[in-house]
Amino acid sequence: MPPPAKKDCGLILFDVASTKKNELLNGLMKFCVYKRYMSSRSIYRLILINSAETSNDFKYPHIYTSEEEDFEPNAVFSTIENAAPGESNWLDALSLGVHHLQQAIAMKGLVTLQLILFTTFDVTIPLNYDTAKLNSLMDKINEHDIFLYIIGPNIELPYVITHTHTIPKCMNELRLPPGNHNLSIAKKIVTGVKNGVMCNTKIGINLLFSFKHSPGGLPWRVPLSFGTKFSIPATTFKIYRNDLQLRLTSSASRNFIKTLAENRDVVVNEDELVRGITRHGKFMIIDDNMFKSVTDRCFDIIGFSDKKFIPETYIRGGETFYVVPDEYSNEAFQAFTHLVNVLAESNKYGICKRAHARNNKFKFYALIPNLDYKPKCFTMTLLPYGDYLAPHKYEEPKFPKEKIKQDDFNNFFNSLIIENSGAVTGQTLGPTMLLDINQHKLVSAITKKHLNRNDLDLEALDVNDFEKAPDNKFIEALKNSWPARNEQSTPKQ
Repeated sequence: MPPPAKKDCGLILFDVASTKKNELLNGLMKFCVYKRYMSSRSIYRLILINSAETSNDFKYPHIYTSEEEDFEPNAVFSTIENAAPGESNWLDALSLGVHHLQQAIAMKGLVTLQLILFTTFDVTIPLNYDTAKLNSLMDKINEHDIFLYIIGPNIELPYVITHTHTIPKCMNELRLPPGNHNLSIAKKIVTGVKNGVMCNTKIGINLLFSFKHSPGGLPWRVPLSFGTKFSIPATTFKIYRNDLQLRLTSSASRNFIKTLAENRDVVVNEDELVRGITRHGKFMIIDDNMFKSVTDRCFDIIGFSDKKFIPETYIRGGETFYVVPDEYSNEAFQAFTHLVNVLAESNKYGICKRAHARNNKFKFYALIPNLDYKPKCFTMTLLPYGDYLAPHKYEEPKFPKEKIKQDDFNNFFNSLIIENSGAVTGQTLGPTMLLDINQHKLVSAITKKHLNRNDLDLEALDVNDFEKAPDNKFIEALKNSWPARNEQSTPKQ
């Protein structure tokens, strides 16, 4: 049987009483239409909060579970647009969402569980929450590896998000407007779970696609072993792989025949072909099974090496992974973190062998301590086999003795680096965290066509090459700083 189709499963909580209901609805429609037309196998369910009607498993007041299960855009749009407002507890809605997602954990092919709350917290009643209940909610979200998105609040990110691992730090440094108790609780939740984010609608629509597990890189949960007696629970995530280059192939329907190299008039049939090698003038037949590996799945440290013996040229361009500790076992977490710290302090790398599945060939990797990642982890990168290693002289790069002169030219290029505080682009997400600009425009057009609603302002949620244009005065100063060419002094050829 073929493997089950990979899919996400999400629960969408939509605040129908928000003063920015139209903006939230436009964002949800772009997400809904994109999923529908990309032939996604993902499954989503809609629940309305702050609704006049009540219908849910826990009988929470003014929370309505929609009967629409196939996430059809017209049905979702109509349900939300026609819903009358009420007042409900959004923490109850999150608990209800976790309850439904728990039932989907056993789903075959599941990649990511997503709990998505569309709200602005502007008309939601202040909550007197129970700390124990709130901690229990966060524990369940972490236990089931649920990604939590709170989309809609009018807040600014402190800096550009260039990668998923920068999101926790960004959430911790969020500056909230004073006086909104619900926003404070929401920040407490997104910083208290492993995978949580809170942002405005424009950013949130992009993060729904980029901030989740990759379907091609599901966590590999095999412990890191030392011999046969000791192992530390760990999880491995692939962050880079080598893709095959594009190759032009002949048509499958093209006719061909096999002949002898010495005499092309002699045709060789398929059943007459044998595999083998020539050694010392003799042809030896090789059985196809002799090169098959007989291995068990493993992830074993086989030794340690000084950092200087594994220069970047040996580990450049291979598969790359993060190996992170098990956060549910305090003892395992401490042992893993201690190993990372010790290797970093002693300038050593771990050397491990890994068989991804039974009867796979062993591959050898370097475990590089990564103290900047939260939590501390290893960056694991593929090592070449010994036959391909060539001795060479390696030197650490030397830093320039003098600082680079900061002229208009350098200032201009520094202003294009999105991580810099004075970046002229004004972007809040890095390129890998954004949907393509043309995809945004295409989805906006298709959404209007599908809903037959040209009045929707979907373009307001599109991303642009530059969120703000460079200052004209600065551009003119840059142009004037370029050396002018003296045409009269140029010799004629």
